[in-house]
Amino acid sequence: MRMRERDIIKTLADELARPLGRSSREIRNAWRAGLEAQAGFEQRCQEEGAKILADATAKNEKMILLVGRPYNNYDGGANLGLPQKIADMGRTVLPIDFLEPDLSRLVCAIAMPSGATAKRSWPRWNRRPRASCSTSCISPTSRAGRTASCSASPRRSWDAGRF
Repeated sequence: MRMRERDIIKTLADELARPLGRSSREIRNAWRAGLEAQAGFEQRCQEEGAKILADATAKNEKMILLVGRPYNNYDGGANLGLPQKIADMGRTVLPIDFLEPDLSRLVCAIAMPSGATAKRSWPRWNRRPRASCSTSCISPTSRAGRTASCSASPRRSWDAGRF
């Protein structure tokens, strides 16, 4: 959410306190309890994901990482039961939500204009200020000219275009 917590709580209290017969303090406490419950759930998911990943790694098993929005990943109607079909074929399916992101492995990436190639765009894009990284985030040899990996990254070969 992009609102400050106090603004969220004020909005919730204004809209819900009277209809629910609750005080602003009770609304605030419920909001914070909900945030704690969500954080606990996400932590348990990540712990389970780490176990599944470690088990698959130990067995040298190939896995399928399910990447998508929750409303697509977890709705059988939207995904047509694809995760279950893959699991029925003997593969482990792990939703991306079950992995803890390693932010140190992420890199800066700049999307090139539609249809532009890195060679054509390199001089123009290189002169633009970069807000997210202090080093050159554009490489003239970036894959397909769509994105470029940051030279400050420990994994230079990783490219945002590989998703």
